[in-house]
Amino acid sequence: MPKAAPDLPRKRRFLATLGAGAVITAFFVSLVLTCIHLLRLERQLTPHPGESVVWLASQAQFEAMRTLDVAVRRVAGDPEADEAAVQLRYDLLLSRLVVLLEGRPLLRVRETGLSQAMERQHAAIASLEPALLSLAPGDRDTEAALRAALHPLAGFLREVANRVLLEDQRNAAMLRQARGRAVTEILLYVVGVLASGMLLMLVLFRQRKAQIRAEASLEREREVSRLHRAFVSMVSHQFRTPLAIIDSSAQRMIRRGTAMPPEEVTARAGKIREATRRLTRLMESTLNAARLEAGEINFNPRDCDIAALIREACAHQRELAPSALLEEQLDGLPTRLHCDPTLVEQAVANLVSNAVKYSPPGAPVLLRGATSPGGGAVLEVVDQGVGIPADELGRVFDRFFRARTAEGVTGTGIGLAFARHVARLHGGDVTVVSEEGKGSIFTLRLPPALPPAWNPAGRTEPVAA
Repeated sequence: MPKAAPDLPRKRRFLATLGAGAVITAFFVSLVLTCIHLLRLERQLTPHPGESVVWLASQAQFEAMRTLDVAVRRVAGDPEADEAAVQLRYDLLLSRLVVLLEGRPLLRVRETGLSQAMERQHAAIASLEPALLSLAPGDRDTEAALRAALHPLAGFLREVANRVLLEDQRNAAMLRQARGRAVTEILLYVVGVLASGMLLMLVLFRQRKAQIRAEASLEREREVSRLHRAFVSMVSHQFRTPLAIIDSSAQRMIRRGTAMPPEEVTARAGKIREATRRLTRLMESTLNAARLEAGEINFNPRDCDIAALIREACAHQRELAPSALLEEQLDGLPTRLHCDPTLVEQAVANLVSNAVKYSPPGAPVLLRGATSPGGGAVLEVVDQGVGIPADELGRVFDRFFRARTAEGVTGTGIGLAFARHVARLHGGDVTVVSEEGKGSIFTLRLPPALPPAWNPAGRTEPVAA
């Protein structure tokens, strides 16, 4: 079961991606189907030229009235209303009625329930042909018969046109409603697709972000592990050298015993002491590395004489390296500073020791003190050593890191990291300016006092000194 736990977030991300993809697919398919339905509705709303029953019925009604008009004028003796004019009007009226009884117009008339009445009207008009064609001036009886047939025909055609028009309007209204629903569905599906797409993008973005964080964390862990292994290997090697010196000197003293002259005893004892100091420094670096990693550095600030602390660190360095040339210019420092004296002395000792180790023999190391505008302490440690390559300046304060210019020089890669950590515990910082082959300037800045409600355990960034 424990092995399956790391896979659970991965499974959840996979299911979330799969779900978002399925939703997008469903929305897209629905969108396509709705667009097809909308196109069908648009085709139904498209008018068909020459098949409008309303137009045909109106034309037939108009022809009925014109036929009656020419017949009345024929009976009244109008010379323009001759037999040919009557024949023409009658033929046009009959053709309009025939069109209404064929094809799609007939289907529309049937939908109104007037198709049988339309056939009866057509038969009645067709039966008037002999009387109409034999119509003569003064024939009032035939005129009355024509009026009795054509007036009802005109009213009937008007009724057909009205019913078809109302039916068309209802159908058009229904189609418009259907189209409106289809358009609304399309908008909803588009919004759904967009929302699902955004959800999928969010899932993918979060996955990618988590992957980047995991890769970066893994790379950091690998780098720290590599540096830690190098640190352990280097410390193990450096432990063997002073132990070998102590062992060889002790063996020689045991072998020669009282036969050893006092001068040689003093020299051998000095070597043992120097080797012991090296072991002590290595032990301090190792312990500092452990404290840094565990976050267990004790922090006990109080008012201190910062210049005296620096001078004490320099004196200790002279004992460890008698050939070191340390120049102290500390008059510009504040007289008192609120800090942890033990930690600050160790930080200064690390900076000074670092400068001495990487300086050529006989090259002086300058310690220059000043007071910041806010009343804090500023200490510059200036050396003329090997310097730091520009591409490695950003990593010089990383634990266990050693620049490529440090090859062949003993060290653990802990000193600078510890010094910066101490400075930031106080709300200050350590910075560096360096040029490869010319030397470096490390600057320690400490504020005059800790800010109110200071929390050194959670402090990771410096504040102004």
